[in-house]
Amino acid sequence: MIIEVNYMDITKYEVLLKVVDRGGLSQSAEDLGYTRSALSKMIASMEKEIGFPLVKRTRKGIVLNEEGSGSSL
Repeated sequence: MIIEVNYMDITKYEVLLKVVDRGGLSQSAEDLGYTRSALSKMIASMEKEIGFPLVKRTRKGIVLNEEGSGSSL
């Protein structure tokens, strides 16, 4: 079985990990060299691809939700 990995898919995972690690888009965007809007769109695209939200967006920042952390499995 051959699994094809798309470069953009890996980038989306890296973005998700950085945003969760930093707790928000602003510092993550600066670290990764993207705009906040681009990061938000990548996360939204990833969520659309898998069919459920991965993060919880609050005033305090962005964290993994139950589905994103796997705790609902």
